[in-house]
Amino acid sequence: MCSFAGIVFIDHGGKGLDPTQSVAQIGDGFAGLTGEARTAAALIGAATALSLIFLGPLWAHLRRGPSWLAVIAVAGGIASAGLLLITCVLSIAAATAGEVGDGQTARTLLIIEWEAARVAVPPSLVTVAAATLAGLRFRVFPRAFSLLSLVMAAILTVAILPLGPAGLLGFVGPLWVLVASLMFAFGGARSLGHRSAD
Repeated sequence: MCSFAGIVFIDHGGKGLDPTQSVAQIGDGFAGLTGEARTAAALIGAATALSLIFLGPLWAHLRRGPSWLAVIAVAGGIASAGLLLITCVLSIAAATAGEVGDGQTARTLLIIEWEAARVAVPPSLVTVAAATLAGLRFRVFPRAFSLLSLVMAAILTVAILPLGPAGLLGFVGPLWVLVASLMFAFGGARSLGHRSAD
């Protein structure tokens, strides 16, 4: 939930900011957004910490299948967390540049941040796709969750296409983490314990 809240705060497009606007418009638009950017950074920082903790149970479940799938999934999760933090830094820097009247720098950072949304999708796709394969082929996860993961992997695949709405569909990655976390908390841990006992 921290991730969703942070993304909402950091969504400059939702605040009417667009890289195609003039330097003056972007500079004026960013003026006064430093507080929101710092709030987003705090929320996304918390979400990143929780996401890294989530990789522990994910690794434990995926180890019941081929180890290479577990490595790929966790590597994707680590890359996603890193890119999320980079996006936060860009957002704070752009807001600060706008606040001090440096519209050109704010515009440049906004363009980088805008495109970072698309770059952040592939690591999430790697994690979800690896978990999907582990669930469907090696029965590491319940079938219903594996099928849901397959749908989410398909949506993330669309998001990385040149014309895909990467920013909007980027929500699918955090949503998958949330669903998987709930599964681990309310059913997966017990299932894992039974498997270990066997």
